[in-house]
Amino acid sequence: LKIIRNPENLNLPKTRNVGIAAATGTLLAFLDSDDKWEPNFLAEIFQMSETFPNQAVYATSYFKWFSQSFRTPNAALNREARTQISTNFFEKAIGESPYCSSSLAIRKNVLHLLGGYNEAVTFGEDIDLCIRLHANHPLVFNPQPLAWYRQNESGQMTMSSISTKVHTPFSKYEKDFSYVPGLKKYLNFHRYALLMAAIREKNDLVANKYLIEIDLRDLDFKRKLLCVMSRTLVRWALRIQELRNRG
Repeated sequence: LKIIRNPENLNLPKTRNVGIAAATGTLLAFLDSDDKWEPNFLAEIFQMSETFPNQAVYATSYFKWFSQSFRTPNAALNREARTQISTNFFEKAIGESPYCSSSLAIRKNVLHLLGGYNEAVTFGEDIDLCIRLHANHPLVFNPQPLAWYRQNESGQMTMSSISTKVHTPFSKYEKDFSYVPGLKKYLNFHRYALLMAAIREKNDLVANKYLIEIDLRDLDFKRKLLCVMSRTLVRWALRIQELRNRG
């Protein structure tokens, strides 16, 4: 065990990049302080890397951990019956991410080539990495939930104000990775998520920005409706959905 003390309080991307630079292993896994692994998580990740040695990204499903309940994500990959290589990640990750930052492992050389975490992004850092990662690398995925991902009671998106944060550059990635199947729809889903977060915060400036950028053709009927509804009604709808999500 090696403890690294930063000389100052760094943001999440910078802190993780410090750890990545200091790591001596070839396969890196991350565990946030309020999350936890099942006892066999690391053993399973190692076995996946041995079974699929030519791949670079490995993950398991996880539990979304609320104060009084928990559930697994409702994404297509999480409903699979066995460990497999997913070459169309973005098409199967609409709605909820099949993995979280604490159920993921990446080969260090690939992280190095990517430049690690994007230190310019201060909101949605994991999404930013996910986009750059899966634009060029398949995912080896085990649908068994082997990590617990703590959820903020009012939703992860509302833990801090989004108005003062630097967001993932969706438009840049849409242009840079235009050849990647399913990416455009995936990006519009995350634009929608930020639109809802901005509406929840009553931040019309950010909400209007994402409403302009979203291609509504990539959303289902329910999400399209929420985009054009009265924002007061949307806040009520979001609150009801949060209560349902906690089970």
